Amino acid sequence: MATFGLIIGLTLLPIVLIPTEFKSERWTLWLSEPFLFITCLSTSILYSLCSYPQIFGITLVIYLCYTQAISDLYYQVVSPIILLTQLLISLLCVPHSLFQLSVITIAYLVIATLSTWDYFPTIGLGDIKLLFILFLQLSLIQFTYLLFFASSLALVYLLSLTIIKRSATTRAIPFVPFIFMGLLLSLWYY
Repeated sequence: MATFGLIIGLTLLPIVLIPTEFKSERWTLWLSEPFLFITCLSTSILYSLCSYPQIFGITLVIYLCYTQAISDLYYQVVSPIILLTQLLISLLCVPHSLFQLSVITIAYLVIATLSTWDYFPTIGLGDIKLLFILFLQLSLIQFTYLLFFASSLALVYLLSLTIIKRSATTRAIPFVPFIFMGLLLSLWYY
């Protein structure tokens, strides 16, 4: 019973926190209705059947990645509160070595420094933070598939936009929805 309460509490956390950052009530209601029920039910069933914290963690990370994808799609914003929640879940549910954590920290600092320079094309730091958090949660092969699927889907989207509009698009596209689809495909494929 305590497990189900924890699942409900952690799953409701983004729904409670998002309205303080984004004032759209329609978006919050649309986000919370069907996916919340499915996530709670599937997480509680998987956790009670398997009792593996990795399954519990990845289910919550999938749900939080979904909320980030919707947020990035509509507002081009990646919520730092949800990123922090994803990081805590990733650190608590999957054991990590000190070497892995230090490599991720150094790589993030290097990429964050390079992205502030004018010589490199800008990619949002929210996307990079989300990718590092997913790297903590997934195996190396799954993460490689995630990057491949996300980049391929984004490339297909850009090419189809270019073909339909007959000109190259200059505006930034939200990449988190492609990361979310790549996450689902990499978990399904591997």
